[in-house]
Parts: sequence; C-alpha cells; structure tokens
Amino acid sequence: MDLNLNQSSYNATQTAPQDARPSGNWVPIDTSTLGFTLQGQPNQVVQGPDGFMYRIGGAPQDPQSVGLPASAANAIPTPPSIVQMPPIVQPIALVPFTSLNQPLLQYDPYSRPQEPKNEVVTPTYVMKPYRQVSFISLCLALVGAIVLLLSLVATFTAVGARPAFNFGAIDSAKALLASFGIGDSSGSQYFKYILEPNKSSDTMTVVVSYALPALVLVAAIIFIVLVFKYLVKFGQRKTPRSFSVLALINVIICIAIAVMLYSISNGEVAESAKAGNLSAFFSFKSTILPGIGLIVALVLAIALIIVPLCAKKNAYMLEETSGAESYQPYVMNR
Repeated sequence: MDLNLNQSSYNATQTAPQDARPSGNWVPIDTSTLGFTLQGQPNQVVQGPDGFMYRIGGAPQDPQSVGLPASAANAIPTPPSIVQMPPIVQPIALVPFTSLNQPLLQYDPYSRPQEPKNEVVTPTYVMKPYRQVSFISLCLALVGAIVLLLSLVATFTAVGARPAFNFGAIDSAKALLASFGIGDSSGSQYFKYILEPNKSSDTMTVVVSYALPALVLVAAIIFIVLVFKYLVKFGQRKTPRSFSVLALINVIICIAIAVMLYSISNGEVAESAKAGNLSAFFSFKSTILPGIGLIVALVLAIALIIVPLCAKKNAYMLEETSGAESYQPYVMNR
C-alpha cells in the first residue's frame, strides 16, 4: 500500500482524489487509481509525476520529520529532521578569575562609569597643643625637682652646742627614716641636732620639727609629678593650659617651710631679740637661714602657675592626619 502526502503548494494545477489528500497527513491510496507506477525503496519518500509526495510501504510518520528531495517543484531540499548547524567560532575575551564562584565580567557598551561622589568631609577640630608652653613647663618642673633634691633648703648656724650644718631633701629623708628607727640616726644631722633634742619640748615645737622635713619631700615629689604631667602633654600634643593646682600647693608648701624655719629660729634667740628676728631672718642674719633651693623652688612654683596660662583659652585647630599632604587653602571672592 502506498501513502500519499497532500501538499497543494507543490502543484496547484494537478488534482488527486479528494479523500486521498487530506492536508499534511499520510493516507493510504490505491495504486491503480494513479495511472503510473511508483519507483523506490520501502520507507522511501519519492515524488510522483503529478508533483505529489509518496511513500512506499511502512507505517505513517510525521511529515515534518521526512526529508524532501530537491526537484523542479521543490528547489530547496528539506532536511529529514532537526539538525545541529556547525558552531560559529567567535573569539571572546576571558577575564581571569580566582575561584569558580566569581562571576565572569562582561563589557556592556551601554554602561557608563560611575562618577565619584564629592563627599563632604566634616573637619575635626582639636585644642591647639602649644608644645612650646608644654616644653617650658616641663623644664621648669625638672629644674625645681633637681634644685630641691640636691641643693640646700636651709642653713643652720652654730648655736651653743649645736654646730653649723646644711639641711636639704636628702637629709630630710634620712631624718624621717631615723625617727621611725630605720637606718643609721647618725647619718642625719637634722635628726641629731633638731629632732632628738626637741622630743621633750612642747607639742607645737615637735609638730613643726617633724613637719619640716616631710614638707620638703612632698614639694620634691610634686615637682617630679609635674615633670611627667607636662612630658605627657608634650608627647600627646595636648594643650597645657590649665590652672596648676599642684604648683599652687608647692607655693604654699615653700611658704610654710619658710614659716617653720622662722619659728624654729625664733625659739633659739633670747626673748628680747625675738622682735628683731623677723627682719634678721629675711636679711639672712638669723640663726637659721633659708637656702637657695627653697627660694628657687618658690620662684619655679609660681612660674608653673603662670606659664601654662600663656596658652590661649579655647584655641582650636584642624586635626592633623598622619601622612596627609598639606594644601594651600583658597576662598572664593564674591
């Protein structure tokens, strides 16, 4: 049995039995009605003289999957099935990647580079360091500590059985240690000639005798603390402007030491000579003379109150960024 495919586009003038040519379907036909003999192999599609397509034997198949050979009525042969065209080799730019999860970057001809946004940087203001003022204050405190520790605070002249001796911060430390039974008492002249004889005196004399070496040591420690204070301000670029309470305490201590020296000296003179002992004390003619270390310490303590105030109050400057370039600022003249 032969099968016929109805395709009117091949030959519109040729006719065939209407029941034998439904559109697009293979239908069985009687070869005796054709008027010609079909030549071909089984399951092969051939074109008859009338321009129609015929299939000899075999089960009907989808007409779209059957190839159509070229002929006068069919100039372009139809492939028997969907075919894969040969690949088109086109060079592409591959972007190297470091991992399989990294997306492949592609060039977009319609993209525009993003313009950098002009971010407004808020300036940071800090207190002006005034490092020169910090350095001067540091030097003053250092000199005060050295002078108070190494130079004389007072000079005790010879009175009666007491010989003349010098009194300073080192002798003060030895005297206080000896009063608590620490160390050799013979190493401190102040302990030997002042503290030891005054143990049986009145309470005020005993208090003054022990307070004098203690205040000398406190004043020296305060100067050392001020050295570290201004050293930190100098190193960290912080403003030294502040009212120095420690320097004020040192001023009070130095004045108190002078008053105590005068009090001890006043107890060593006759009753009739006490009226003129005050002028003799400040003119360095008394039995106890204030030393150069006490005078210098008093002057330096007053200077440490004044010098930090030379830094202007509420003086601000732009914070300096490490490694940042400095540029000349300009202003628009409108």
